[in-house]
Amino acid sequence: MTVNNRFNCSPIESKPNMGGYITGKKTLNSTYMEANQEMLFFIDETFMK
Repeated sequence: MTVNNRFNCSPIESKPNMGGYITGKKTLNSTYMEANQEMLFFIDETFMK
């Protein structure tokens, strides 16, 4: 059985998505810092009562 391909079937090499990785990392970090700040504020308010 012969397969007639019009496209080059060489191994596909994935390219790193550094822009998406950096953006995701920054977003995750800022969300983490904000959540920690809110948690510390909540703990502070709870113990101050």
